[in-house]
Amino acid sequence: MNQREFFDEHAQTWDKSNKKEEFTRVKQIVKMFDIQKGERILDVGCGTGILLPLLKESVGKNGKVEALDFSLNMLKEAKEKFGNQFRYIHADVEDMPLEDSCFNRVICFSSFPHFTNKQKAISEISRILIPGGKLLIAHADSREKINSLHREIGGSVTNDRIPDDEKMIDLLQKAGFINVKIMNCQEFYLVSGSKI
Repeated sequence: MNQREFFDEHAQTWDKSNKKEEFTRVKQIVKMFDIQKGERILDVGCGTGILLPLLKESVGKNGKVEALDFSLNMLKEAKEKFGNQFRYIHADVEDMPLEDSCFNRVICFSSFPHFTNKQKAISEISRILIPGGKLLIAHADSREKINSLHREIGGSVTNDRIPDDEKMIDLLQKAGFINVKIMNCQEFYLVSGSKI
């Protein structure tokens, strides 16, 4: 089973594994994104759409939120919950059918470890961001806990890891990001960088 098949298979039961206290942390993490009204945001690896209503509230009525995932079943679950208030894009982060410089922010929540070619993915994200646009990579747990969880699950996600700080900074800088900041604590993990 490959990664796409793994997520397609778990899509219908995915939301049952989300605990209430985790959602409280997710809301706090979204506040840390410092989203401005009117921004255009892409949620990469949106899954069943846990962030979508929070992002929509953050951008306001003049902003726009779009959702991208390589798992068609995950996108179907998101669309079933939220209908046509979002644009749903079935694509791989390494090759997105999107124009250059069209988003203010790209958010990768609980998805970055699953990117097969992380450098290619970050370069592609850089391409679709406006100059000064922000990339935000986040999890509702520490890097250590996420990496350990993937080892425990095994199978097609066993080697899906969040790189160490040095490697993460290198990945972003090579793709043209500056002001790279990393916060790794028990409650969350957050990387941010601005496109030159």
